[in-house]
Formats: sequence, structure tokens, C-alpha cells
Amino acid sequence: MDSHAVDWLRKSGFDPAGDLVDPRLPARVREQPNDMEDYRSTALFEASLEGELEVVKWLFEHGAASTLRTPDSQGKTPLFGACSGGHLDVAKWLHDKGASGDISVVNKYQQTPMIMAAQEGHLHIIKWLFSVGATQDIRTKNHLGQSPMLVACSWGHLHVCKWLFDAGASQ
Repeated sequence: MDSHAVDWLRKSGFDPAGDLVDPRLPARVREQPNDMEDYRSTALFEASLEGELEVVKWLFEHGAASTLRTPDSQGKTPLFGACSGGHLDVAKWLHDKGASGDISVVNKYQQTPMIMAAQEGHLHIIKWLFSVGATQDIRTKNHLGQSPMLVACSWGHLHVCKWLFDAGASQ
């Protein structure tokens, strides 16, 4: 076993020798306030969110491939997590392994990977999502009626706002 993957899994509350498909309550979430008390996710989602490409690959090869498109309890898939975290290498790997249908996935708050990338200021992710087919997502609105442009403006990401404007988000 790859020791980094095993160490990371244990630190995150997953048993590397156990069921890597079953959604768990990750250790980092267990320590948070009650608003996350019922949160569940898979090891593959958590590794994607954290940008742990080698762990993602290890999980995929050791039984967690079936969770490639499994959402967490908020409706976010591993590809969504990688985009939210700004991890382009992980997002591309997941996309190439079969998660291409998740580029426009919507979570329970009507957020897409592009909206989350805009919130976090991850322009490289937005450009990549746009280039692989999420072109309409520049105008998609979340549960509050906010588009990626409005979200980026609200979070102070001028570089994202400018790119979205140039890409046609203002129409």
C-alpha cells in the first residue's frame, strides 16, 4: 500500500482496509459545529476536495472507482469537490476517468462547480470548465439567484469577473 494514501485516509477518518465505497463522516467534519453533524461523503470526494491526486488514484485502483460520481450529502461529486478546491490536476484526472458528466452537476443549493470556483476565485478552473463544455454555466444561478459573475463580485474576485464578462456572462 502507498503509505501516503494510507496515512491520509486514516487522518481523514477512513479505514484504508475497510469499505472505501461507504460514505462516512470524515474526521475533519466530526470536529466541526452541529451544522455539519449529518454530513456524509466518500473517501474519493474528500481526497478530491483536498487536492490529493495520488490518494484519488490509489482509491480508484483499490475499490472506490464506483464512487467516481457519488455525491456527498450536499450533492457535490468528487469532480465538484476538486473544482471547488481549485485542484485542476484532480479535476482533469476525474474527468478523464469518467466524471465528465459532472462538469455542470448541481448541489442542493443549486450551485455548480463553476459557481463554487467563482466564489473561491479559481479562474483556472472556470476556464477549464468552460473549455470542456460548461459554457452555459457562466449564466447559471444558485438558490439565491446569483450567477458566477455575481458570486465572484461578491467575493471580490475582479479577475474572475473580467473573464466572465469577456466570455459573455453579462448577456
